[in-house]
Amino acid sequence: MTRNYADRWFVIAITVLIADDSAFMRRMLEKILLPEKGFKIIGAAKTGVECITKLITLNPKVVVLDIMLPDVSGLNIVYQIMRAKPTPVLLFSSLTENQVKNDSRVFDYGIVDFVNKPGKEMEMDPMEYLNKLMVPKLSILSKLRVEKFMKIIRMTNQSYLEDDKGVVQSQTKVKPSSQPTRLPSVNRMVVIGASTGGPQMVASLVKNFPKNFPPVLIVQHIPVGFIENFVKRVDNQSRVGVYVAEEGMEIRSGNVYFAPGGRHMEIRKSGKSYQLKLTDGPMVNFVKPSVDVTLTSVVKEFTGKVVAVILTGMGKDGTEGCRLISKAGGKVLALNEEDSVVYGMNRSVIESGYVDHIYSIDDMLKGIKVALGL
Repeated sequence: MTRNYADRWFVIAITVLIADDSAFMRRMLEKILLPEKGFKIIGAAKTGVECITKLITLNPKVVVLDIMLPDVSGLNIVYQIMRAKPTPVLLFSSLTENQVKNDSRVFDYGIVDFVNKPGKEMEMDPMEYLNKLMVPKLSILSKLRVEKFMKIIRMTNQSYLEDDKGVVQSQTKVKPSSQPTRLPSVNRMVVIGASTGGPQMVASLVKNFPKNFPPVLIVQHIPVGFIENFVKRVDNQSRVGVYVAEEGMEIRSGNVYFAPGGRHMEIRKSGKSYQLKLTDGPMVNFVKPSVDVTLTSVVKEFTGKVVAVILTGMGKDGTEGCRLISKAGGKVLALNEEDSVVYGMNRSVIESGYVDHIYSIDDMLKGIKVALGL
């Protein structure tokens, strides 16, 4: 018996469970996640309890989850999903930084990504935005082999449990304003870019940086409001100072600076030193902050040795910046395919021919030191 066109889409469809209490948003997603694009919406939930129930009974390939549900935060639901039936989750957020008091550990799971809900200030048509960003992210999440992430899922679940039991975290480090003002001039700099699956890898690198390591700028694609909590956790585990970038902050050795959510991070020369500059320009490569924006700024302003590192993530953010770094005589390193959660950003820069060396995550720090001449 010959299958018709509709049957073919049914067989290969990516099954999706939507958890959002907004009827308007559910209807918008129904218009985006069409069968001809390879999707089948098999259920919708308006509450956290309903989401978990339908997750277990319907067994979707991926969950689209609103961060704020009426009965419980979407972040708590992520934790419950990972305990009940680990499934890739795409967080759908419309929260601003002032509204968010979120736990960045949801991104430690490795199978959680995000898309910001289209707002009034969006520069493109909301449907076009979701088609270009949500559709590919869901496709990639649906292809992840969950069993590959079970170890980190168990570790992250345990981390949540320990906090619930009142485990005390270490104190954060002294902020840059309390450090000596007379420091050696900066003549080396590292820029790291990552997206999906990046938080765990970034944290593993930073916590092993030696105390007086050259300054590191990190662009990790993450929703507004999440980066602060993530940076505090990484700082507590590290010998270097780890900070969310602020306007005018002086760039110093022994420090790591993360781009804040929703802002591009650039640098500017100020006398013999360099400062951070935050801008609110349009999205680049559908993201803000963008790795390309940071790398382009570094090429224009910094006169020392630069090493660019591209880790895991969807898309091609960082490729143009790495072209400029390579052209200017800097070094470009990329994560190998085997260790990638999503072989996208690093694949793009590798295939573009700008990469000097490809490393596993275990060997990346050694590679960075060699590229810096340390």
